[in-house]
Amino acid sequence: MIEKSKRLKKLGFQNSQEIIEAEIEISRLKKLQHENNQKENLTKAINYFSVKYPLYKFITIESVKKICQKYNLIYGTINNYIGKVPDKNLKQLEEFKIDDIDKCYVREEISIFSNTVYSISYENYFREIKSRSEYERYLCFTSDREINFGISPLEIVASISDFDIKNMNIENFKLVKMVKIPDPVVLQPIFFNNEKFYLIITAWGIESEDQIILNELNN
Repeated sequence: MIEKSKRLKKLGFQNSQEIIEAEIEISRLKKLQHENNQKENLTKAINYFSVKYPLYKFITIESVKKICQKYNLIYGTINNYIGKVPDKNLKQLEEFKIDDIDKCYVREEISIFSNTVYSISYENYFREIKSRSEYERYLCFTSDREINFGISPLEIVASISDFDIKNMNIENFKLVKMVKIPDPVVLQPIFFNNEKFYLIITAWGIESEDQIILNELNN
């Protein structure tokens, strides 16, 4: 079908039923291939991080969003977190370490004129920057954009009242009135085969007992 559609297009049959059917089939096969590749990559990532860091639960971005939906929470970087951190969890954060090669790096393109973020991408530039300080930031200027590059900071899942949301938007999750409860989950961004995942460093509050968060090997 696909081969015939190419031959028909070459002759000028741009809108024939066979070409339309072939394009639908091509789209279906590409989507199926993409889904299979994602599943394969996820399986490899789970195996890699579960063996390398058995005391820390591996979690995907989709699972983070499920926790947010379930408990009416949002997630963001820890620099915007204004809540408290219990001593026990602070100790866990201080003791947490991962190899440089597993760290996730964030690249932001920002408009110089409007301070609008054009795009954010996550990458692993370990080989290029391994000799530099892990807290160093790089600035690159184009005609209208500033590119910031550095290690992706820790992220945290918490109640909206525990975040400084001034000059920030909340996307994907509706802003609702919530009861303030001590419920954060602290996440370490990690990178594997061009995809961003997370390790859960520590959690407290009711969702720390949720099956999505709970690490069976550490309980």
